[in-house]
Formats: sequence, structure tokens, C-alpha cells
Amino acid sequence: MPQIPVWQLPEFEDRSDSSEEPAWLVVFLFPTEDEERDQFMQQLITIDQDWPYRPEGSPRRLLQVPWLMDTSVSSSIICSIVKRAETSESMIFVDEQSRTDNSVILVHYDESEDAFQTVRAPINRANMLLVAAAGEDICIDGLVSLPENPEEGVLITQRNKCSSEESIFILESMTGDEIQKIETALLAKGLHDDFFTWVDVSSKLESPDMEGLIAYFESEENEFRTPPSYFLAVDREAVRITNLPAEKQKRECPIILASKDGGRLSFGDELGDTHSRINLGYGFQALGIEEAINASVNLSVGNMDFEELAPGPEYVYWLGYQAWVDQNLDDYEDGEKSFDCAWVPGQGRIDVESYE
Repeated sequence: MPQIPVWQLPEFEDRSDSSEEPAWLVVFLFPTEDEERDQFMQQLITIDQDWPYRPEGSPRRLLQVPWLMDTSVSSSIICSIVKRAETSESMIFVDEQSRTDNSVILVHYDESEDAFQTVRAPINRANMLLVAAAGEDICIDGLVSLPENPEEGVLITQRNKCSSEESIFILESMTGDEIQKIETALLAKGLHDDFFTWVDVSSKLESPDMEGLIAYFESEENEFRTPPSYFLAVDREAVRITNLPAEKQKRECPIILASKDGGRLSFGDELGDTHSRINLGYGFQALGIEEAINASVNLSVGNMDFEELAPGPEYVYWLGYQAWVDQNLDDYEDGEKSFDCAWVPGQGRIDVESYE
């Protein structure tokens, strides 16, 4: 199984203040086509009619989180996903084994024990088992053991000073004088010299551009470092313009602003509320110096979203998501594909469009 950095795993919204009855999140751990995923979801809202001593209550609606990477992972990754989730609600995990024996893994947070209970259960009993566990009618723990450490299948990354939010990455080899010219231009526009750190990665990139930089972030050299949420970068074009005589500079030195939020894909329910998200990569755009400085300040304090600061970005994606992006993203952005839906017992799949 491949090792997946923790910062590439799904993230979940805190929906504790929602007026709706909590829904179970269904997280897939292997790539699926729409048809196969729909089959799993339908089974999860279908009650086993031959189940003796079936718990009381009604099954709940389900929200799906598809696995968009091009390879599946071991169920050991569940531990890391649960630990970083911003929700204490129960979750259902569908893994490769689910294909062969129609079972899924349930994770339920037991408030009384302040611990997570886990069990592998038949797919058409999973929903009601979580309902019973939420009502404290049963304890589901003990039938499957999830590893305490996530070493198999996932890497826990730690932030390095070299990849802080205040970094300016040098993408192509530059002389000291060239870097000084760009730094002087930045300082002249109001950037404090203690606000950023120059990080010269030019000798480590396969190509002197954003594609080369994201490949470097994913390299073995950085496997224990978390890439920054946003950053600035300069390339050869910045040097070319800076080296021109002032009278020949027809535009300002371009500074690249990049943010993970620009590469974010969000999933919602049939009501249009977001429940989870995946950062597929980075959105980036070359801005003027003052624009770039103001944008980085606004991102640092959370005043504005990346989409507001960079209205016409380009994108670069993590390697594991590239295959899905190439095949699906255009349709998703055009509205032909949508993960904004819910699966409701007795009704099936409800999309935003049909709900409205």
C-alpha cells in the first residue's frame, strides 16, 4: 500500500451546531466509479430484513466522501483520518474488503468513555448499528482492531521552518544581486524584512516552475514536512523584469501567490451545506508586488479567501489526485458531476438539483 501524507487526507467540517439530525459520513478508501459508489450507498440505507433482534429506531441519512486518489490504501489510515476530523460524529469506512464480503468499518465516538469504538459489520446493518450505539443501546467495540500508530499507509508530517507561511520560494537559479533587487522591490512596497524567509529550492526542482515545486514538496526529502498553506514564489520572469532598466519596465515584477485553498474541492449535502473537503493541490497566480504582499497578509489573518485575492488562477495538483483531475474536474466545475448529495432511507440519492 502507498504511504499517503496526512495533509492529503479528507478534512471534515464541524456540524455540531446544525439543526438537522446528524448524518453518518461514509468515507471510501479506494477509487470508485459513480455506479459502484452508488451501489454501496444504496446498501447502506437498506435495512437487513432478516436481522434477528434488530435495534429499534430509524436509519439516518448518509453523506459520501469519495476517495479521489488513484490508488487504494490500507484501513490502517482510518486512525489518522479520525484523529484529524473536526467532528465527533460516527463515520463509516468502505475499503477494499467491502468489495469481497459486503462489510464496512464503523467508528463511533463514545462520550462516556471519551474514546472511539470500532467494528467491522455487514453493510446492510451498519446504519442501524450506529443508531443503536448513538442511543447507548449497544457497545460496538471489539470486533475489529485499528492500529494505534498510523505508520502503515500514512505519514504523519510535521511542519518545518523551511516551509512556513512566510516563505518566498526561489524557483530558478538567481544571483545574489538579482535576489537583492527583488527584495528591494518588495521592501519598497511595504513588505517587512522580518515577515518572510527566502527559500532557494532552484537546484532541487525538476523544472523551475510550480509543477516542479509541488513535485519537490512530495519528494522523499520532504516526506516529514507539511507544505505551507500558502506562500509566495519568484521565477525567471521576475528576474527578467527586475533586470530591465526602469524606463523599459512595462509591468511590475510578478510575484507568484499560491494557496491550498485554491485547489480545494468541497463536498456538500442536498441542502447545500459543506460537510468535507479535500485539498487537491494549489491554486496560484502571478500578481504585482503590492497585490502579492497585501494578499499574503490577508491570507495570514484570514480576512479574505484566495478566490477573492486571485480571481484568475492556474492550478497544480498532487500526484495522487492528477488522474482524477484529468478525467473528472472539468465536468465537476461545469456542474455535470456533483458530490453535493445525500442518501436518505426510503428515498435513495437526493441531489441539490432535485431537492430544489
